[in-house]
Amino acid sequence: MRSAIALSLILAFGAGAQAQEKKFTSQDGRFKATFPTAKVMENEQDVGGITLYSFGTESRGRAFLVMYMDFPIVIKGNMVKELFDGTQEGAAKEGDGKLLSSINTTFGPKKLPAREILIKNDEKIIRTLLVLDGKRMYMIMAGGMDSFTTNKEAFAFFESFEITK
Repeated sequence: MRSAIALSLILAFGAGAQAQEKKFTSQDGRFKATFPTAKVMENEQDVGGITLYSFGTESRGRAFLVMYMDFPIVIKGNMVKELFDGTQEGAAKEGDGKLLSSINTTFGPKKLPAREILIKNDEKIIRTLLVLDGKRMYMIMAGGMDSFTTNKEAFAFFESFEITK
């Protein structure tokens, strides 16, 4: 389900992108990221009783998104694996997607639980980094044609993401 929302956002952000990068800060979202274009679209919607906040842009058929949602409880222990597994499974099922890789990792100096996934939908590949910080899950995404998600522009976007206080 989250994947369907993400893919919709990727397609929706296609209009009017500019060629200038934008260092973006969300005070409420407690994150910073450098988007490759100056126009960052913002959206919020209800997903099963939880608000999903999204920030994204598109440039030359390549989409960049940061999304987050807050759960009513702190996610810890086995719940982390269940949340990541469910998110990954839902993303892979959308549009007859195929899971290409899934790697558990950590994020940032606090070594927050994280998982990086690659999913192929049609001719597009979506790279997603899931990061869990207490009650909040961040989803950092880049999507585009085939090898784009492993090029330097995509890596720079992921590297620019920072959780703030």
